[in-house]
Amino acid sequence: MTHDELRDLLPLKALDRLDPDEERALSEHLASPCPECEAELASFRDALGAYAMAAAQDDSLRARRIWRMVESRLDADRIGGGMPPERGRRSAARVRILIGAAAALIVSLGFSLISLRRGVESARNTASFEVAALRARIDSLERGLEDTAQRVSELKTRLSLTSTLTMAAFSPDTRIVRLAGLTPAPRASATLAFSPGNRTAFMQVAGLPPAPANKVYEAWWIGRRSGPIRAGLFEASPEGISKVALTMPPEGEEIVASAVTLEPAGGTDKPTGSMYLKGTM
Repeated sequence: MTHDELRDLLPLKALDRLDPDEERALSEHLASPCPECEAELASFRDALGAYAMAAAQDDSLRARRIWRMVESRLDADRIGGGMPPERGRRSAARVRILIGAAAALIVSLGFSLISLRRGVESARNTASFEVAALRARIDSLERGLEDTAQRVSELKTRLSLTSTLTMAAFSPDTRIVRLAGLTPAPRASATLAFSPGNRTAFMQVAGLPPAPANKVYEAWWIGRRSGPIRAGLFEASPEGISKVALTMPPEGEEIVASAVTLEPAGGTDKPTGSMYLKGTM
């Protein structure tokens, strides 16, 4: 085959569409070597690679520009290569058909790649939304569990106080102290029941205002020998009634009265604040 005939095969070589005899003849020619044909082959491969990249990136304007460049190169080779017109037209037509088929495949693959990318992005967005929804649901369930645990704790406290009240109020040796409101809370009142035998004591308070910041109410036993003895700390309930389980006074101490004062947070060993309630046996 002549140099021009071998050069005419370069576009087919770039597309890997040579038959065995053509492939062998062109390979031997390129190995001879032939810098002109090697450069020509590299040019075709670069153009097709650029076309494939443009198609994959959905850059139709760039893809058409590259395609026109390939066509103009084919026309230039046919006209300037000195080959017979009819043979040149057949060769160029064959090359165009093959390149068109390859281009259609490249475009199809490009659109498939774009579709796949969009599908992956959509799946990622959907997964992110579902994960966010699951996290929100988990947070809601955790808050529900916390609220339920708090309610259970409150019910346990009420049950414990009710049990303490029952033991204190219905024991044979139960003693009752009624406390009246003093100047800071004249409408307040309280009832204290304690059983020395069962070692239980309980106070129910009504009408006390909420304690100021960093303050707490403290209940006291008033012993004949020891004077004020700490009995317990409590907050005034927003509902108006507070139930308080108290510690028992020391054994052997005679209790003659009880009182409630307002003290610093944490309480004190002896009364220091204003007295809100007081009652004697």
